[in-house]
Amino acid sequence: MAITDQNGHNYISGLSNFKYLIHFFPQSQDYFSEYYNDASHKDMATFISVTEPGLIDNTNAQLDSKSIEPADYFPLSVGNTWLYSPSYGEQGNRKDSIIEEETVNSILTYVWNRQEAADDNYNEKRWISKENSEVKFHKIWGNEGLDPALTIDPPWVIIKLNLKVSW
Repeated sequence: MAITDQNGHNYISGLSNFKYLIHFFPQSQDYFSEYYNDASHKDMATFISVTEPGLIDNTNAQLDSKSIEPADYFPLSVGNTWLYSPSYGEQGNRKDSIIEEETVNSILTYVWNRQEAADDNYNEKRWISKENSEVKFHKIWGNEGLDPALTIDPPWVIIKLNLKVSW
């Protein structure tokens, strides 16, 4: 059994000289459990050897929260790029990237550019913003129509993110 002292240090006593896996469990469902040395699964865990009869100390862990912020879940930042394979064309991958920032109706948006493989020759741009837990489209353009870009007013809510996500 583990004992936690006033400084938050854990001590396990009464153990035989052996190798042990230490698994930390949260007291609430808001955190992930983990094994000693930041391992999420026992196959990746570090064994602790008991060499001094009956005592293991300094086996602390900081459990990760299951909550995520929308900014972390859907990162909008100039330069971010996603590659998808296969593309609709056969000569390469689809590439999505945030190419610039632009203000639309007084709201800062990020221009998301989608480029399919060269033989598909499809290109699309979306002007996207994040506000609290919502991701919104403000404008859209495609090389197969919508020229010039179509302004969407009010903006479409395309993703409504959960501020607390459990895996």
